Amino acid sequence: MSIILDSCQSRTKIHLAALLPLFFIVSYVLLNYYTEGDQIHYHRFYEALKYSEFSDVPSLAVAMVSSREIISPYLLWVGASLGIDKNIYISALNVILLSGVYLLLRKNNVSWLVVILILTNFYTVVLLTSAERLKIAFILVTYGVYFSGWVRNILLFFSPMAHFQALLFFPSIIFNVLEKDVKSFFMRFTIRKSSFRVVMAAMVPFFFMALFFWDGVFTKISWYVNRDTSVFELANILILSIVAVLATKHKLRILMILLPFYPMIALLGGIRVNMLAVVAVIYFLMVEKKLNHPAMVALLIYFSFKSIPFVHNVIVYGNGFA
Repeated sequence: MSIILDSCQSRTKIHLAALLPLFFIVSYVLLNYYTEGDQIHYHRFYEALKYSEFSDVPSLAVAMVSSREIISPYLLWVGASLGIDKNIYISALNVILLSGVYLLLRKNNVSWLVVILILTNFYTVVLLTSAERLKIAFILVTYGVYFSGWVRNILLFFSPMAHFQALLFFPSIIFNVLEKDVKSFFMRFTIRKSSFRVVMAAMVPFFFMALFFWDGVFTKISWYVNRDTSVFELANILILSIVAVLATKHKLRILMILLPFYPMIALLGGIRVNMLAVVAVIYFLMVEKKLNHPAMVALLIYFSFKSIPFVHNVIVYGNGFA
């Protein structure tokens, strides 16, 4: 058995080594075309960081890209202060993200078809090109769930400091843990000690953010709340829920995982909350070895085809959302 596992791991590393140049080239080409939209502000921010001091980074981030996070602006400052071209530096971050996604999928024995569909997924392309800070948060989340123990806890804990929206994963984590305790709780009002510890651990980032970053979180929430939520956005999460229930053996668990996203989308709206819901479903179905279910494969094919007009807009208009 160990020989088979070693052989699989060796093939995974060889395949990844072959994919690294492709990851970088695709990312670099797309980023060179992506010149409009939010990238106008991020290019200006990156240029300003080249001539800024360490202590100037937070104020610059707030003024130029409305960021009150800590990790993302300073990570961008490292590349800028070293004089690395922005598109090269972001492409390197994209390689790190895609490598983590690939390793995580292969670790869970996901088929090559699904690997390709996830790497070409609409939301993956958005992360590579448009969602700069959220990309960095996803790097931390991806490697957080890839590793275990204290490394996992640290990476997941710090992910909201790269982008506050990573906090939206934590209610699903809590609901996933509590799924096994639902009947026990409603029948006997009890909860396992192990579940209680996990819930408390997942709540720590909320309290930490509320204590140290409340102004930033509140400002971001206020901005999203003032936006209108379309019926289409709510329809997306409903379709995702139906597909997830069809694919999973643990229907109550997947419903509980998705439950927090409904009020989030109704309250905050936007493409990114749906992105987080899709990612949560992909992760939990992957762990359950159900990503190859026909319903889920059909949904992933749809998301891959959805990438085509986005890439077309990037090349023609310089903005995927044009």
